[in-house]
Amino acid sequence: MVNPQLTNGLVSFFGGHLLTQVEVNPVFYGQVSNASLITDFYKGVVDSLYVDWLSEYSTSDKIIKHGTAVDPVFVSAINQTVTTGQIEQLLKGLMDTNIIRPNDQSYFPVHLSSDTLLVHKQSGETFEQCVDFCSFHNSFFHNNQSVFFAVVPDMTGCLRCGSSGDFGNVCALASRELVNTITDPGVGFKDSRGWVDDNGFEITDLCQHDHGSVEFGGRLWTVQKAYSGQLNQCIVNKQPLGTQTLAVPVTVTRNAVILTQTLTLTVTDTALAQTSLSTSVSMITSFTTIFVDPTPTDASLTLTIPVATQTDVSLTATDVTETATVTDAPAESNIASIPSDTDFSQPTPDTVPVLGATGTALLSTAQTMSPVLIALLALL
Repeated sequence: MVNPQLTNGLVSFFGGHLLTQVEVNPVFYGQVSNASLITDFYKGVVDSLYVDWLSEYSTSDKIIKHGTAVDPVFVSAINQTVTTGQIEQLLKGLMDTNIIRPNDQSYFPVHLSSDTLLVHKQSGETFEQCVDFCSFHNSFFHNNQSVFFAVVPDMTGCLRCGSSGDFGNVCALASRELVNTITDPGVGFKDSRGWVDDNGFEITDLCQHDHGSVEFGGRLWTVQKAYSGQLNQCIVNKQPLGTQTLAVPVTVTRNAVILTQTLTLTVTDTALAQTSLSTSVSMITSFTTIFVDPTPTDASLTLTIPVATQTDVSLTATDVTETATVTDAPAESNIASIPSDTDFSQPTPDTVPVLGATGTALLSTAQTMSPVLIALLALL
């Protein structure tokens, strides 16, 4: 395998293709159980938080976003036992007859009926579904086009591929192969791997049979968890932060007069519109200046900050023109306490009537999707 170009936790990117806006084209082989529900699953999951968080596996020129899913193709079952090679030939035949028209973002998950047995033959050995493997994805080249596909067997009576019930296990395997194909579609091509670890394991392989659920289309669906390098955990999504507001009381000393001020920090989640590859992002911005009367008064400032949930973000604004002392940390339990004697002084001539503000906010998310943890230090 070639040398990695990027690293994210336990996995690295080896320069291969990524499906940045996957187009799911389901193929149903025989009388597939719950075919309409599986179709709904694909149409919903590509536009859900389950795919959103995969943006952490974007690269500078390959940005992973929402995908689409089209109506399925139905194929009559020819044999009760099919090999992985026969599935590949089936897809080539559908291409030759223009029933399917792959592009660089196309993905073809082939679902099998309950009376079809999938086997894989390699080096004289035969491997069976639900005994030796559960599902798989691969790629091949045909008619000058790379084709990315997977095979998902029916899970009726299979106890080795999950504990979420027959249909739940099908959805988990379907999501598993979808995620693996988005982040490592060229598994069948030499030196074309995407995101894998040093042993070639993909991001769902690191969370084998660890199921979770996501909601879309008015119901909960079972999915396979996948490894997040940024969180170093197996997750199903990164819940948006929404909008959170935090008010920090401070006092300002001016000409021996204590002026009480309040800084209001509003954090607005815009993660769906942002992508970042780093584990932290620093931004410097400025607060609007305010004028302080020489008598005690209350004032407030609001700073709206876009925050990508896939990163920890440090934000700093500095423009201090007076002596300021933090006297109180907010009482919320999820806010780190600030020593009451913290003193930041930048003396300026008494004739300057303008106060600036300085503050630092650390925002982070966790797999538990608890409210954003904010440690805010603010001075007016």
